[in-house]
Amino acid sequence: MVVLDLSHDQISFSAVILQDKDRLMELLTYPEVEESIKRRVAMKAKTYGQEVAINLKDQKTEPVYKIIKA
Repeated sequence: MVVLDLSHDQISFSAVILQDKDRLMELLTYPEVEESIKRRVAMKAKTYGQEVAINLKDQKTEPVYKIIKA
């Protein structure tokens, strides 16, 4: 059994017809997911952006990043 939410469909359709960019982004974006992705990307950038010491003698206690954090 398929149940359609006509009010949501009508709102989506009117946003497309009216070319309402802000409303379309609101319908397509989930703030919780966006924040989760931002945190994950920041964590990966910190991990993969580090200078890796080949000799353990050269390894510092604080990580050294290839790009200085802003």
